[in-house]
Amino acid sequence: MKILKFLKDIFKEEEKEIKIKKDEEITIQELEESINKKINEIKSKEEILNQDVNSKIDLFIAELKEKEKKVEEVDIELKEKNEKIKSVVYEGRKKYLEFIERLIDNLEKAKEVPEFNRKIESINASFLRFGENSPKSYERATILIGKEMGEIRDSLKRFSTDILTLFKENQNIVLEYKAINSIKSRCQKKKENEEEIKKLNQTVEELNKKIEDNEQEKQDITEKVEKIKKSKEHLENIKLQKDIKIKEEEIRKQISDLRQLIDFKSLTSFFHSFEDKMNIIKSYKDNFLGEFNYDKGDKLIKLLNDSNLNNEIINQKIKDINNNENLLKEKQSDLKKDETLSIISDIESIKEKIENMKKEKDWAEKNTEKIKEESNENIKKIKEEAKNIQIIIKD
Repeated sequence: MKILKFLKDIFKEEEKEIKIKKDEEITIQELEESINKKINEIKSKEEILNQDVNSKIDLFIAELKEKEKKVEEVDIELKEKNEKIKSVVYEGRKKYLEFIERLIDNLEKAKEVPEFNRKIESINASFLRFGENSPKSYERATILIGKEMGEIRDSLKRFSTDILTLFKENQNIVLEYKAINSIKSRCQKKKENEEEIKKLNQTVEELNKKIEDNEQEKQDITEKVEKIKKSKEHLENIKLQKDIKIKEEEIRKQISDLRQLIDFKSLTSFFHSFEDKMNIIKSYKDNFLGEFNYDKGDKLIKLLNDSNLNNEIINQKIKDINNNENLLKEKQSDLKKDETLSIISDIESIKEKIENMKKEKDWAEKNTEKIKEESNENIKKIKEEAKNIQIIIKD
């Protein structure tokens, strides 16, 4: 129906700048109070407008019901003899009146909507549904019920014109309300940004304190290590460690020299028929140091004695090795645990903690800058939008 066309476009018009009366200059800290004041002003205007719209709806519904009754009272039987035409008209009238009742129900619901712009949207939606569903039944009913159906159409047109006029006259309120909602949303975002920045700054502050404390702890422990390193006990222990290494190297050389004295070829020739003896010989030959350390040369000496290949030089070498190993055990028993090792491990752990905290701090600082940029852009848009509702935000 062409009379409903305005409703299809009513919310598609380009937004116009709200008519400025007199600019109000405030700081951004005063904006929320000013916005709430404007919301209260709009609500007062809305209450009057809603009463006006609801009154128009009531009058329109009463008018529709009256004209519905006239349409229902039309005697189709007197107007037409053709049964097929009568059936089409009966069906068209029935359906059209059902659509009218649905429209009335939807308009009754629209009366309960508190906001002016949403109330108009609700009316708009009701008429659009009616306009989409009713044309065919309207055309069928008007075959025999032209005048009465036309009166309903005229009522629809008048109501549409009244609502359109009311909307256009008060469109400024709708646009202002939309602008205020946008500013409120941005103000909420501003608060969230400020809260995030506050938390991030607090995080940075806490991290700085923790880093400082850990740096001090690292310094204290380092000084403790240096003190231990200079102590007589530690220096003696370090000397003992060096002596042990020297003695271990001496023993390894003695064992290596011993190997050179062993005639493995003669041993192999003597015991070639004895598998168990040959296994011992092979083990010593392949890994002399490991086997000697394992049994202190007992098996080797027995083989040498049994084969008459032992001699005083070999015996003395083994005796020297055993004496050195006894001395080594004495030195090892005197060796104390190096206290600095566990402390140095603690220092490395603290260094890792400090590094992780510095990374966390770096992330927090970068995120703070990012949020500050977003916040500044948001404030810029708040200032721009505030101008549309007669508010100038001072820098």
